[in-house]
Amino acid sequence: MHLEDQDHRPAESAAAIDGGGAGRIETPPDSALLDALAEFAAGLGHEINNPLAIISGHAQILLQEAEAADERHHLAVILAQVKRAYEMIADVRLFSRPPEPQISVFSPRQWLASSLDVWEEDHASPAVSLVRHRFEGEDSFASDPAMLGTILGALLKNAREALVSQGGIIQVSGQCRGGYFLFSVEDDGPGIAEEVRPHIFSPYFSGRPAGRGLGFGLPKAYALTRALGGTITLEDTPGCRVVVRVPHAPRKDKTV
Repeated sequence: MHLEDQDHRPAESAAAIDGGGAGRIETPPDSALLDALAEFAAGLGHEINNPLAIISGHAQILLQEAEAADERHHLAVILAQVKRAYEMIADVRLFSRPPEPQISVFSPRQWLASSLDVWEEDHASPAVSLVRHRFEGEDSFASDPAMLGTILGALLKNAREALVSQGGIIQVSGQCRGGYFLFSVEDDGPGIAEEVRPHIFSPYFSGRPAGRGLGFGLPKAYALTRALGGTITLEDTPGCRVVVRVPHAPRKDKTV
C-alpha cells in the first residue's frame, strides 16, 4: 500500500539528530572489536568458502540428476543454506571493512522514490503499509547511491520484521539541505526493549527470537553510513525511527 503525506517530518528528524532528544541511541562498536572481527572474517572466509563451494557444486549436480520431488526439495534446501552461509561471511566482512564508496552525483528525490518502488514490489503485504512523506530540499547530491540503497534496504527490512506479527505502518521521509542528505524509516511496532539498546549495532545480536533473520541489518546500515562519513541514530517513538544523515561527498581533484 502506498500513501503520500504532505507534512514536514524530515526537518523534525534533522532536529532530533542535532539535538539528541530523549530515546536517542547511537552507540558505535569498539574499534578494537572491529579490527579483530575483520581478521576473523578474512580467515573465516578463506577456510569456509572452499568447502562451501564443494558442497554447492555437488548439490547442484545431484539436483540436475534428481527426479523425485522430495529429493529435489532436500537438495534445494542445502543450496539455500550454502547461500545463507556465504551471505553471513560477506556481511561480517562488510561490517568490519566496508568498501570504498563509489561517488556519483544523483537526484536524491528520484533515488528515494525508485528505491521505495522496488521495495514495495518485492515486499508487498496487506498487513504492512508504506507511507511516503514529501521529499524536501535540494535535488542534487554527491554520494554512493548503491551504498545508500543497501542502507535503506536494511532499515526497511528491520522495520518490516518489527511488524511481522501485528502489521502496521512504515513511514519514510527524505530531505536534502545544507550539504546533507537525510532520510528516516519509522515503524509503529513494539519499539526497542531496554535490554536490547546497548547491543543495537552489535553484529548478530537480535531482540527477536532465534532463527528469525541474521541479526545484521542495523550493524550493516551503521557500517555503511559511517563509511560515507555520516551518522545513524535510533529514536524512540511509539515504535522506532532510524535516521540516516550523510554529508555531500567532497570533490576529488584529478591527478595530472
